[in-house]
Amino acid sequence: MKSVIMSCSKLLFLSVWVLAGCSSTVFHPVVSQQTPVSRDNALIVMGVTWVEIYNDTEDALDKKQYSADLLKNEKSVRKLLVDEKGTALNGALYYLSRFQFHFENPAEEEHGFIRFDRDVREYEEIAIHEFSPGLVQLVNIEIEQRHYNEDGQIGDVDYRWKKHRIEYKKDYGSWDLQAGRVSYLGHLRMYFKTRRFVFGLLTPEELVKQTQLVAIVIEDRFDEVKQRLKNKKPWFPVAEMVNQARPAKWIFLQDAFAEFQQGAGLETGKKKIIKRNKKKFFF
Repeated sequence: MKSVIMSCSKLLFLSVWVLAGCSSTVFHPVVSQQTPVSRDNALIVMGVTWVEIYNDTEDALDKKQYSADLLKNEKSVRKLLVDEKGTALNGALYYLSRFQFHFENPAEEEHGFIRFDRDVREYEEIAIHEFSPGLVQLVNIEIEQRHYNEDGQIGDVDYRWKKHRIEYKKDYGSWDLQAGRVSYLGHLRMYFKTRRFVFGLLTPEELVKQTQLVAIVIEDRFDEVKQRLKNKKPWFPVAEMVNQARPAKWIFLQDAFAEFQQGAGLETGKKKIIKRNKKKFFF
């Protein structure tokens, strides 16, 4: 009987170990004023946005959707809030969602953060996250797209808005994060082009046929971000932020990229001031 129990225990341990290995990336949550960030770690600041060109099926015109505008639809945001006084959401605000940024260190350990998923704060343009110090390399950007499934209904999955997980693996840059410092990594913007269509006769619905990644651009907006953080997050130690931005550009569809024009906008918000020992914490 003991041997059976030991065998089951070993099997359970092995199962947990395998499952842990399948999900090796440690995702760091959003940092807010309420987060006690130790100066033994590093803080990263990175602008993360996307812009999409899509065909409006009602007037046949090409239009733009900016990630920064999603929070402006207060009715949709309120509808998805778990608690009207909180920031957690019951679902994503758009069919482009759960952007996972995977960073790898020399020991091949993966750390990252998630944007545009199930927290209102993930839709803000400026991402602030706590990382372990050391050299990190952004090696993969993984997102979830929901669009029409050409194969039709499969089980209970909604074929009209089937979820597709897509990875964009590349060397997007490396940064040396120092303990006790705030590192600005740049502003990363992703460009998408989407083709929509109308599905159904009795109850027509506008669906997504295909979404393509057009380009990824990293810009240096250090001075702009400093000023906006001062205005929007007065609790944040802007004076300690070091510019480590490395502008770069990856264009996958040249003709489509020419259709885009730059645009920007930031979220606002007021929080009560929390006082901590600045020798021990960032803020």
